[in-house]
Amino acid sequence: MFSLYPVKVDSGQHDHFTQLLRALVHLGHDWASEWTLDQFHIKFGRIEGMSTRQGNVVFLRDILDEARQRTLDKMKATNSKLQRFINNHRRRSGSLSKALDP
Repeated sequence: MFSLYPVKVDSGQHDHFTQLLRALVHLGHDWASEWTLDQFHIKFGRIEGMSTRQGNVVFLRDILDEARQRTLDKMKATNSKLQRFINNHRRRSGSLSKALDP
């Protein structure tokens, strides 16, 4: 018997996992009939331009760092008083990616 591990892949893989469960049941693996797709297939939409097969991947850490930087840049541009707050915050907290590192 296999352990149940959730898999997070493109929504387009739904049919693949449906067929996989049916095939396992037809092959006599009764334990597969107790599983539902929602137990192990976590669906999400496609990310434009991202392809793991072609090596085009984006890491969450990079997305968060860029979002943080864009927010800080916008804050700087709108209010110089906020600039002092940002500088103080940077000195105390460091970069977001450092906080994410184990």
